[in-house]
Amino acid sequence: MRRSVFFVVTIMLLCTVNAVSPPYHEISDQKEKDPKPIQIFYENKMHRAGPLWLSINNSGAIGNPGWSMKDDCTDKSAASAEMPAGSGKEYVYLGNLWAGGYTKDSLIYVDNVEAGVFGHPLVSTSVFESWSEMQPYAFDDDPKGLVLGRISETSNVPGRMNCLFEEVYDPAATAYEQFSTMFTDKIEGMFYSYYDQRWHKPLGIEIKQTSYAWPYNYSKKFIIIDYTIYNRNAQNKDIYDFFMGLFVDSDIKDINLYTDPVDGYLDDICGFIDKWERYSDPATGETKTVELNLAWTADNDGREYDRPAEVGMTINEPGAGSLLNGATGIFSMRILRNPNPNLRYSFNHWVWGENESTD
Repeated sequence: MRRSVFFVVTIMLLCTVNAVSPPYHEISDQKEKDPKPIQIFYENKMHRAGPLWLSINNSGAIGNPGWSMKDDCTDKSAASAEMPAGSGKEYVYLGNLWAGGYTKDSLIYVDNVEAGVFGHPLVSTSVFESWSEMQPYAFDDDPKGLVLGRISETSNVPGRMNCLFEEVYDPAATAYEQFSTMFTDKIEGMFYSYYDQRWHKPLGIEIKQTSYAWPYNYSKKFIIIDYTIYNRNAQNKDIYDFFMGLFVDSDIKDINLYTDPVDGYLDDICGFIDKWERYSDPATGETKTVELNLAWTADNDGREYDRPAEVGMTINEPGAGSLLNGATGIFSMRILRNPNPNLRYSFNHWVWGENESTD
């Protein structure tokens, strides 16, 4: 029997209409006021409430790329997106949050009517720790990120303690295991784009991320992540046509059968289901077609391939009838709610390589 793996994403685009000028613009400004260097606290935590173990961090990404992050419970390599827990069956190498939009570059007057001039879209992407354009510091209310940028753990279960024997009960929590953190794209002069031939130009947003996990039978195979986006643009600019994206590099595999942490991707498949035609209404029993908008990815046959080192990208697939020794589940994502009922969805996938004609 195939095991289904669900990863559910709730995205709340709560952008303030009027931006507020923050007291902190760039790292250099802070250094002039405080001679001590900023210490960046990169953190990750692993959801382990149910059979789906998932790593999240405070720079806007999910997963454990290259198994480089530690599980704070065991001090061993943290699972990336492992299901069942402890099996070594991984479904995500790295998942990244993308955000973009337009701001007015200047104003012009046409027949005495004021009009805004928009430049290219500004895009900020999360990757992993110092590689990310989203960082856990430089907040309006917490420039050094000593509070907002850290990952806090809470639980709605009275008396519950985490693996480090810390009391995590919080009456305001809504999940058995709940992680909260923030990150922002407001760092300038830290990342250079060779494609755009310029340094990263931020939107000026702060993002609150809260993730929820449960151990109960009806909810143990999915994790919900909630994003709240605040416009903190330093020039008091509004953001137009704001959009968000979730990039997932899956590399679905059994990590016990590979020595290379980035292997396993050569036989993955993916797709997008916009409508579900067999939904059964629990109130009437009527079968309906409903909007689903679910992106999914899986190994092509649940079997691990062999890749001889001397032949590069060529792989040997075991073939039908062989042992199902790989990850046989399906990793999926969908948006549960958003503030805009007219939200439009787009799905794309890219093959490995640098040839745009094959995308």
